[in-house]
Amino acid sequence: MDRGRWLDPGGADMALATWAGEFFSLARRLSPLTQEAYRRDIDKYVLPRFGDCRIGRLPADEIENWLNDEVASGLAPSSVHRHYRTLRRMLQVAVEKERILANPCERVQAPRGAPSRDGLPRLARRGGAGRGARRAVPGLHLPGGRLGDALERAGRVATGEA
Repeated sequence: MDRGRWLDPGGADMALATWAGEFFSLARRLSPLTQEAYRRDIDKYVLPRFGDCRIGRLPADEIENWLNDEVASGLAPSSVHRHYRTLRRMLQVAVEKERILANPCERVQAPRGAPSRDGLPRLARRGGAGRGARRAVPGLHLPGGRLGDALERAGRVATGEA
């Protein structure tokens, strides 16, 4: 029990591989490309490590060890972060569907993504702006603004020169 909430403990006793099948059936509204990316990451990276684990018993420290192992194996930090986001989303749906009470990924220190191709830091990852990160740079969301001016300003804001 958690603050008066009760969940059937049988839902948390499901193997992650079994939950993956349910997750994919619930993800039908997502774009085909998103579904394909989720399936690739889950099948190739998540299930080999956690497929037999029960969704209610995934320890956060083991998830963090997995991410560190992926980085140590030479995978790009941005790829490792994508794998983490996929697992986090998969377990968040389990929370929303009341299979588990809490998402263990919320207690994990995820690796940072790589800088963008133009060398500017990704503002959405700096300071956790998330969706709507463009609004973190004044003028970036203004209609009619020039892209070059916006990128220059974004670089100054990201480096603290603005």
